[in-house]
Amino acid sequence: MSRQILTSGASEEVPDRSDFARRLKNSLRSEKRTCIDVYDLYNVVRHVETSWSTQPLLGSIPNSQHDARGSFMFYKKPDNIDSQSVDQAARPQIPRGTQINNTGFTTDPARFWSVGVSMGSSFSAPWLIGTVHGTIAPFRNSFLEIGLDAGLASGSPKFDYYSLYPFLNYAFFMAFRNGGGWYIGTGGGYMYAQYQYLDRKFLVNIAAMNFLVGVNLWNMLDISYTLRTDFNEVSNKISIGYVKRF
Repeated sequence: MSRQILTSGASEEVPDRSDFARRLKNSLRSEKRTCIDVYDLYNVVRHVETSWSTQPLLGSIPNSQHDARGSFMFYKKPDNIDSQSVDQAARPQIPRGTQINNTGFTTDPARFWSVGVSMGSSFSAPWLIGTVHGTIAPFRNSFLEIGLDAGLASGSPKFDYYSLYPFLNYAFFMAFRNGGGWYIGTGGGYMYAQYQYLDRKFLVNIAAMNFLVGVNLWNMLDISYTLRTDFNEVSNKISIGYVKRF
């Protein structure tokens, strides 16, 4: 079973009436053989000279059970068959968001929407941090992250500590070919913390700014580093957790 795609370019803007479209239609109309292999067709159209600086690409559709040993064949329709009788349902659909790399092969769609949980540490107070968060994608190749950090342990037997830190971050996401990607961004939140030392309770309420960088593997495993500052002190957080991207 063959599931392939022939396209006029990758991420470039291509006009509807392009040299690629003209050569593709002319090649199919002038073909004398009963059938033509997609690789033969690609060899014809890829030598297009155009002022748009695009390069036609040929590749396989991901997650479509494509057989690398097979090839898509174009069969010439007999003159006595109406074009309305062609079975459109049998044609494979390309997933929305599918990207095409510069080798001509398609990659998995980048996944920017997510929900996840993670555990981490600031190596001080709080020593143990639990996080729940989710992302939405208002724009392409980026996401808005909304989450809550909960400080669960002080890291010192001399005082008790807990904290809550709701935050909002915005990051740019660069997808890997085989799923996941790496990201970098910034944001901020408001810290509410309480700690007890020598039977005295202390409250801390501050606004802070975040700078974050991370990597997501296979759209599941998320590893991140966050630098947080209230412009008087700087703290760090390293976390690892499960993220479901979709």
